[in-house]
Amino acid sequence: MESPLHVWTKALTWALFLPEYPDLSVEPTVALRYKPDLVQLDARDHPVFWGEAGRISLRKIQWLVKRYRSTHIVLAKWHNRLTPLQKIIAEATAQISRTAPIDLIGLPPDSLDSFIDSKGSIRIQFKDVTRMRI
Repeated sequence: MESPLHVWTKALTWALFLPEYPDLSVEPTVALRYKPDLVQLDARDHPVFWGEAGRISLRKIQWLVKRYRSTHIVLAKWHNRLTPLQKIIAEATAQISRTAPIDLIGLPPDSLDSFIDSKGSIRIQFKDVTRMRI
């Protein structure tokens, strides 16, 4: 039911952050108000990493940044300008104190050809994408 682009955005984002979050899961079953595309939970089932690939509502952004102040939040987009999203995040976090970063990731339009080989292996690094940290 998901678009192929959404699936590839999740896969590329997973590959980017897997070295830092070795237990990163894709679309796990979680008992939360919203379902993450990518998540790593701590021993108490609290998300230490929450990743979203593609579209995300303003309401969900506001909920995430407020509720999970110590969670590393990543919003990944395919060949989109990140500046409008950066402004939304800045407004959503203006009145709250966070202890973890929020990363905006922009994947280049040729990502499938550039970072996935003929056997399906993904090779991608942060130098290959646009990254804005808030």
